[in-house]
Amino acid sequence: MFAAVGVLVLCALAWAVFATPKLVPRGLQNAGEYGYEFVRDQLARPFLGKDADRWMPLLLSMFFLILLWNFMGVIPAVQFPVNSHITFPWSSPWSST
Repeated sequence: MFAAVGVLVLCALAWAVFATPKLVPRGLQNAGEYGYEFVRDQLARPFLGKDADRWMPLLLSMFFLILLWNFMGVIPAVQFPVNSHITFPWSSPWSST
């Protein structure tokens, strides 16, 4: 349940940030572009080189989703990081055979 809530929160935040982009970013768009540049320059390009732009949508969504799930561990009402228990990867659709 917390994984689905995290996905919905991240989708809503991404929609709010990039729904109406401006040439000069302000507010949430500025923070979103800073996060994009962080993932691109610090994580993707050093390891993938010039092929990094091809993988940016996947890397960006995975980075922020895992970050949000880990932040759920420090929210007082939740205190349950979604990906910290072994049953999370075991319950994925790819592991059922």
